[in-house]
Amino acid sequence: MPSRTYISKDEKNAAGFKVAKDRITLLLCSNASGDLVTKPMFIYRSLNPRSMKGCNKTNLPVYWRANKKAWMTKYLFKDWFYNCFDYLTKNYLTKKNMTFKVLILYDNAPSHSLDLSHPNVQIDFLPPNTTSVLQSQDQGIISTFKSYYIRKSFELILEKIDSTENTLSEVWKQFSILNCVEIVGSLLKELVEGDGFDEITINDNQELVIDEVEIDEADLITQISETLKNHNSSEVSSTDEP
Repeated sequence: MPSRTYISKDEKNAAGFKVAKDRITLLLCSNASGDLVTKPMFIYRSLNPRSMKGCNKTNLPVYWRANKKAWMTKYLFKDWFYNCFDYLTKNYLTKKNMTFKVLILYDNAPSHSLDLSHPNVQIDFLPPNTTSVLQSQDQGIISTFKSYYIRKSFELILEKIDSTENTLSEVWKQFSILNCVEIVGSLLKELVEGDGFDEITINDNQELVIDEVEIDEADLITQISETLKNHNSSEVSSTDEP
């Protein structure tokens, strides 16, 4: 998710070093007011990863799906539209005593199926090459989500370093796809409740997520700690405002 990759000098020089290439795709959707952020679809390369052995996927805070490359496909998008989006929006509007009439906007990505139809849903495509300007998710939800995901990942790593004698590299190797799902669930709760999200900007954590950088482990831990300290200080100051 971040645009910068940190490479530990010690790890890079270790025998058998191999760059991690684990990927996920997360489908996010919300209404215009922001009071409804739907349960996202989480796409991973394996349907039953080792770290989730025995886990009941129906209880996850995401809709768990899988394909070989962890990409969104037309089949999965149809699955989301008919089996996830339809239920969530209908349930939301029913609770609000509102008619089930919805306008959904999305771009013309190849994975977005063109043959969707629903009696209560109007589907409109954004003009080509305008996603970064017109796509409502790009105007706040996605950038905020990524920033908080990075912050929560850092918090989890530092917590494990403080509570064990493991090094940063060892802790990071223990980070599993289940940890990723748990972080997504916890920050979605924050996103819906709005705790501190009004104060975040697109530049938060940007100094940590720009380019590929080689860095010593001690320096990285220091930078992560400083970032979390600055982030938490800004949350406290915003709470004190009238």
